[in-house]
Amino acid sequence: MGSTRQRSVGSWAGLGLALLALTGCARLGMSTASTAKAPDGPMAPSLALGDVFTFEDTGVQVQEQVTGFAGPRAIWQNDRGVSWVQAADVISPPVSWSGDPRLGPGTQQVFGDPAKLFPLEPGKTVKFQVAGMAEKLPDGWQAENTCTAVGKEPVKVKAGEFQAWRIACQRGEVLETIFYVPEIMTYALRTRERAKEPPYERKELVAFDLARAPDRKLSNMAMATDVATAHDHAQNNQAMAAQPETTNRIARLEAQVAQLERMAMQQPAAGQPRPTATRPTTGAAPAAEPKPAMASAGAGRFGAHLGSYRTVNEAKQGWETLARANPDVLGTLGYQTAEFDPGDGRGIFIRLLAGPFDDRTKVQNLCRDLQGKRVFCRVLSLGPA
Repeated sequence: MGSTRQRSVGSWAGLGLALLALTGCARLGMSTASTAKAPDGPMAPSLALGDVFTFEDTGVQVQEQVTGFAGPRAIWQNDRGVSWVQAADVISPPVSWSGDPRLGPGTQQVFGDPAKLFPLEPGKTVKFQVAGMAEKLPDGWQAENTCTAVGKEPVKVKAGEFQAWRIACQRGEVLETIFYVPEIMTYALRTRERAKEPPYERKELVAFDLARAPDRKLSNMAMATDVATAHDHAQNNQAMAAQPETTNRIARLEAQVAQLERMAMQQPAAGQPRPTATRPTTGAAPAAEPKPAMASAGAGRFGAHLGSYRTVNEAKQGWETLARANPDVLGTLGYQTAEFDPGDGRGIFIRLLAGPFDDRTKVQNLCRDLQGKRVFCRVLSLGPA
């Protein structure tokens, strides 16, 4: 996903599918009246069905494509089975997603209008908030976002050399830097980092193939896509569209977007607490298991919350996966599980906790290391030792 993609939250994002009912030549983007004065700066991307972008995301190649539209937003899918719904501009986070291996399905509300950053002008700034929730993170999250158009500068990536607009977005503790290239409808490079630390995420453009349509004007740069690459994209598009879960995912994503839009119509007055996005319905939750015994020895007042699951066995598998992927951070630690009921009718979740620890600072350091690896981690008080 593109943020969380959370991208982490803060990242994170970060997360479309074939949608026959909403296909055709529909496009997503900004429009102005024919009599209006043309903007001086570049506008947000104007996406079309069939647009394909290939990135190298922190050393892993991933292909993303627009496979439909849900109202004013695009439905995306990548070649790793993740799908998401997101506005056309390059700074808005996804509003719903499925297939994310770390978060599970989830939704997110955006309070404000990130697209007001366009047309881009040096020094122009927008502020907005997000509130979200996911299957494996039922406590949810909230974050303040501030994005500023810094100015134009050259950038060189595997897809070539571009004149890009640098956009700096502060998302909580994470600084996300986006090098947006208006002519190709996407960014050439996106990095995420924390203060005084090197980037822990780098996503650079490798190739792109913009869909041709009679009413779509593309730059010479965008038209110069390699024929062989386009052929590979077309074959991959057909494979994605043939996946058996396509129809079900479309329905779930559309339902999530509709729910978010209904909630947005009921935003609270200024100064009132903002609601958290509602967790998507994925079927009846299995019956909660009895409260498990602690799996780690020793006592402590703090734990590192690594995720939430529906069963103790799923939490155990989650620990094994995380420990195997992060042996330098988790290899010498034990874990424990604890029941958690959010009290909103969704039932009981099983929290996975590394520890326990007798010192909050130790947990903070652990979470900092894991977050640098794009792993969710939060300090949690366990009460008296």
